[in-house]
Amino acid sequence: MLLPFYSIGSSYDRIESVLSGEFIYSFNPVYRAIGGMALPVIYPLDNIRIDEGRWGIIPTNKLSRPNLWTRSEGIIKNIHSRLLIRIQRCLIPANGFFIRHQSRIFFIYFPVEKVVTLAGIWKAHDTGIKNLKSFQFSIITVPGDDRLGSLIKRMPQIIAAHDRKKYLNIERPLMDISRIFKKELKMEINGVELDSDITLKKEVSASDFRTKGKALFHKKPFPQKEILGGYHYN
Repeated sequence: MLLPFYSIGSSYDRIESVLSGEFIYSFNPVYRAIGGMALPVIYPLDNIRIDEGRWGIIPTNKLSRPNLWTRSEGIIKNIHSRLLIRIQRCLIPANGFFIRHQSRIFFIYFPVEKVVTLAGIWKAHDTGIKNLKSFQFSIITVPGDDRLGSLIKRMPQIIAAHDRKKYLNIERPLMDISRIFKKELKMEINGVELDSDITLKKEVSASDFRTKGKALFHKKPFPQKEILGGYHYN
């Protein structure tokens, strides 16, 4: 089961280097991102500028929970998401995401890229203060990667580096976006088991990513320092 958390624990300079972009706000690593938190987002501008947005789009009726995830299936026809996927697409930097399989918690990560971008849609939200709006985003999900087998049925849509500009370009026809969603994920993927209490703690640091056993697909140790820190690592 896909859990409502992801991690962006890399240092700001590491993220800027990988994405060839620049932060325009003060960013601190977030080892376990949760709904409602202000997190780094890339909006469709000429240059890669990394601003912030709050995870979870509040429904129009405001009675339901914020939408953290949006399924890719039917997104173009759905009345609530079709306008957003047409002209309000965004990318969310991440190191990986969390899943639960039975009673076990796994962190799924990308050992080569370290920092990846998740497909998202965004929406402006009226704060109640004159001329002041905040931005909310939802992450798009797709069926789980076959390499993870029975561990997971759904996962975030990963946008590869060569498709980022295409995804952000709102002049691209939706057919092109649909093709991106259908592409096979060719980047290396792996996972490690973590202590289950990581999902319960109020504050999570890099040191909480103590692994249990070996990585899922090879014997190399989890590159904790590379993925979750650098300068900020403790």
